[in-house]
Amino acid sequence: MLRRFGSSRDKSDMVGLLLLTLLVASLQAYLSDAANIALRKKTYASSIFSSSYNSSYAVDGAVSKTAAFFMSAGDVDTDPWFSVDLGGLANITSVSIYTRCDCCVNRTRNAELRIGNASITSREDNVNYNKMVANGIAPDRLCSPYSISMLTETIGRWVTFQNHNPDCTGIECALQIIELQVFGTVGKHVGTAGCCSGTLPGAAEPCMYI
Repeated sequence: MLRRFGSSRDKSDMVGLLLLTLLVASLQAYLSDAANIALRKKTYASSIFSSSYNSSYAVDGAVSKTAAFFMSAGDVDTDPWFSVDLGGLANITSVSIYTRCDCCVNRTRNAELRIGNASITSREDNVNYNKMVANGIAPDRLCSPYSISMLTETIGRWVTFQNHNPDCTGIECALQIIELQVFGTVGKHVGTAGCCSGTLPGAAEPCMYI
């Protein structure tokens, strides 16, 4: 039996198909936003304790108890930092920092998270050129992620985490990171809100991802 186009059943099928399409699109957007865009990206640090604690270990995707981790040279670097180049401007929604599993969680105190467009690759670079999005960071649990959500649109290519432990001496000043994960999207147009903030004078990038 033939059905007339435009019957109630046809309309119901069309509505169902539309809802399914919207659901798939929403799921794709969620998965895109949930991607760790720092994974295996290029990293830098103010110092490393030894080659066994290279900064690249902080973005290798391993978060197990036996995972290799980044560690700075605390005895000669009392305000150590770690930075990751996301490879392009990104709209960042949150950052998670995994603490060491066996000890020493109290070494990270009064830490700061900064995001911006100024490249931070050596101790000659000024970390403060990029916008501070969180401070007073002091994880209190071993082997756990410390998560920071962005309350406003946060745009940048460089993510820097710096320890400012006011009470440390020697190795107790070391910055240690099992994994630093950055969640958001890279390479999409986002308008003008905050896009050109946190850059070096004269080095502001266009308000579009590159």
